[in-house]
Amino acid sequence: MDFSKLYSTYSFEPLVSIIECKQDEYTNEAIEAAKLTLKRKGVDDGDIRSVAREILSKRIVEYLNDFDVVNDTLKLPQSRILNEEEVRLLFQNVFAQWKAESDDMIPDGWKYAIGAGFG
Repeated sequence: MDFSKLYSTYSFEPLVSIIECKQDEYTNEAIEAAKLTLKRKGVDDGDIRSVAREILSKRIVEYLNDFDVVNDTLKLPQSRILNEEEVRLLFQNVFAQWKAESDDMIPDGWKYAIGAGFG
């Protein structure tokens, strides 16, 4: 399949979604074509990073909602756009907001789990 031709009609948000997909959701060829298409379109790096943060924020909330404090181990989501430090800070911010919104349901041990996992 000619991904470059297909992706040439996409706006930049769906292209960023392809790049930031979960593992095995798209082929490496599709991801590379999305990156090349963004480059050809001249999309501002700040706009790309902003959309990547939105995508990862949603993924983090889903992850936290499904997280089992007793049986699971905290893992940072992977990003093909943001560096590890940016992902770590995003996780901490999203976690703080998520915890504040559902504070009655979360054991106090969460703050220690986050500190131990990413501190």
